[in-house]
Amino acid sequence: MTACLLLGLTSCHSEPARENTMSPNQTLDSSQSSSTESETTPDWILTPTVISNPRGSLVGAIRWDAWVGDMATFGDASSENRVGLVVERTLGPKKWHYRLPFYALELGENQVQVRGATQEIMDQEITFAANAGLDYWAFVYYPPGSGLDEGRNLYLSSQHCNDINFSLVVDSPGRFLEPETRKLLVDYFRMPNFQKVLDGRPLLYIFGNTGLTREGIDALRADSLMSGLSSPYIVYMGWSPNEVKTNIVTYGLDAGSAYAHLGSNGQPFAELALSAERGWDHDRRAGIKVVPWVTTGWDPRPRVEHPTPWVTYPENQWAQAVTPSEIAAHLNKALQWNAQYPKAAEANAVIIYAWNEFDEGGWLAPTLSEGDARLDAIRSILTGVTK
Repeated sequence: MTACLLLGLTSCHSEPARENTMSPNQTLDSSQSSSTESETTPDWILTPTVISNPRGSLVGAIRWDAWVGDMATFGDASSENRVGLVVERTLGPKKWHYRLPFYALELGENQVQVRGATQEIMDQEITFAANAGLDYWAFVYYPPGSGLDEGRNLYLSSQHCNDINFSLVVDSPGRFLEPETRKLLVDYFRMPNFQKVLDGRPLLYIFGNTGLTREGIDALRADSLMSGLSSPYIVYMGWSPNEVKTNIVTYGLDAGSAYAHLGSNGQPFAELALSAERGWDHDRRAGIKVVPWVTTGWDPRPRVEHPTPWVTYPENQWAQAVTPSEIAAHLNKALQWNAQYPKAAEANAVIIYAWNEFDEGGWLAPTLSEGDARLDAIRSILTGVTK
C-alpha cells in the first residue's frame, strides 16, 4: 500500500510502494442478458452513427492483472500452477501469438513469456490508455500479497497514476464483511484518482454474489459515509436481467452491468456486439439503472485447449475476431445510448471488457501483431483525434 493511500494525499507517488473473476471450477454458460436474433432491433441501434461522446460519458476498461510470470500467487511460490505460468501456457501455441501484448516475448513456436509486472511497463500502459481517451481502469480486486494485486500496486506507485483514474471489480464480495477489507476500500475511495460518479460517489463494481450480504454492503456504505465520503455507487455485474435485478433489490445496490458478453458457435463479432446492445435495453426495460458494457470479443479457446485450474468453458463458446473499427462502432453505440437514456444511465459511465484479458479473448492493450490499432480506433471516438 502506498503512503498516499494511507494518508489520503493528492499524489499517488509520494512513496514507492481475474483469475478468479469466476468462482473456482465454475463452468460458464451462455444465459446472459441477450436476445434471439429474431427480436426487433431497438430504434436507437438503427439511428445513423454519430461519432461523438455527446454526454461526456466516463469510459473505463477492466484490468485482470495475471501477467506476472513466475511470481508467487496466493502463497504458491513453486508450482507450475502459479497463475502467471498458467496463462503463459494458454497463449503458448503459435496460433494464439497474435494476442500477445507488446511486452511479451516469443521464445519458440509454442512457448512465450507474458510478464507485465514492472513499473516501466505499467507506466507505458498508463500512457497508452490516457492517450486513447480512457477515463479509468477497473482493476479486478485481489487482496494484498496475492500476487494478482501487483498491477494495482504498480499503478498506484506510478508517477503517472493521475493520468487515468481507477475503480475496482470485486468478485468475492463476501470480503465486505471483513473490517480490514472495508478500510482498504474506503482508503481507495479517498484517493483523488479513484473514479467518482454523480458528484462524488465512488464507482465500485461487484461481479457475482458469492458471500455477498446486505450487512456487508450496508457496512461498506456506513464506513464510507463516516469517513466523510459519499456512499459508493455499486454496480452489480451479472449474466441476465433477472439475476441483476434480484441482486440489486436483495442487497441494496445501485445499477447493473456485465463483466463480459459470451459468444457462441463462432458467431461474427457484429452479432456479439448487437446482443450486448440489446442487453442494455433488456436491463433498462426491467427497471435497472445501467452501466453499458462494451465487448472487445469473447474467445477462450486457448483455455479450452490448455485448461486453467479456476474456470472451464464449453468448446463452442466463442466469437470470431473483431476489427478495431468494430470496437469503435460498438463503443459509439454505448455513448449514444447513455445520451438517449440519461435516467437509466444515471452514472453516465461505460465499462469495456477488457484491457488485458488476452487468453479469454477481450483486450484493448497494444499487441505485438496489431500495435495500438484498437486504441487508435477508440481514440477517434473519444477524442476525435487519430494518429
